Amino acid sequence: MNRHFRFAARLSAAIVLGLCSLVAGAQTLIAHEATYKLKAGFARGELTTRLRRDGDTWVARHVATPRGLAGLVTGGIIDETSVFVVRDDNIRVQSYLSSDGLSKDKGRIELEFDWQQKLARGTVTPEAGDARELAVPLEPPLHDRLSIQYQLMHNLADDVTSGVYRMFDTDETKVLTISPAGSRRLKVSGKTYDAIGVMHQAEGSSRTTTLWCVPALGYLPALIEQRRKGKLKVRVTLQDYAQLEPVNASESNAASTS
Repeated sequence: MNRHFRFAARLSAAIVLGLCSLVAGAQTLIAHEATYKLKAGFARGELTTRLRRDGDTWVARHVATPRGLAGLVTGGIIDETSVFVVRDDNIRVQSYLSSDGLSKDKGRIELEFDWQQKLARGTVTPEAGDARELAVPLEPPLHDRLSIQYQLMHNLADDVTSGVYRMFDTDETKVLTISPAGSRRLKVSGKTYDAIGVMHQAEGSSRTTTLWCVPALGYLPALIEQRRKGKLKVRVTLQDYAQLEPVNASESNAASTS
């Protein structure tokens, strides 16, 4: 049960946050808060996401928390923050922070992105162990686990439903292939919406993840389903969503360093 929930939390970390905030056609991010229900086998949990703006800088943060028996057993959360800007329709990360007390790779990751020097520098600190220095070459397009989803949705708003994306994940770069998955109707808070499906799969992986995004809600994903060898393993369902006002500089800095 713990293994399935840890995977669900990491899945939502890499997917949900960045899929909550694009306006169809306008290619404009929206400050928001959203809450999702996680289900992975017998495990249950909650994902809360927040996107704030300060000038031309965006601060995206989410927290994945196990509930019920899973919460009693694991006793940890995953808390991630990505700070980025949008330049010429491309998202450029400025910093990334991950505090993971839930998965098998428990620890802390801190990265600063220098696009002029084409290098990301930072540290990886395992739960039990010393900090290790990181130096990652930056060859665009390259994203962290959160910002890649904003780029995906930016492209989806332009009716681009397929492509190849590169994502930095701790010590490796993963290649994700995106493809269209059709359409369906979904109910959200008692209302019925048309949804567009996009599926992604990492190179060499047997897992596929389908995101059902609602154009009428700014391409918000109302449902995320992850399968392995055709069997449903993880389901992430939208529960609540609200737009927010822009934050001031002090709030933005606090979010990015917490």
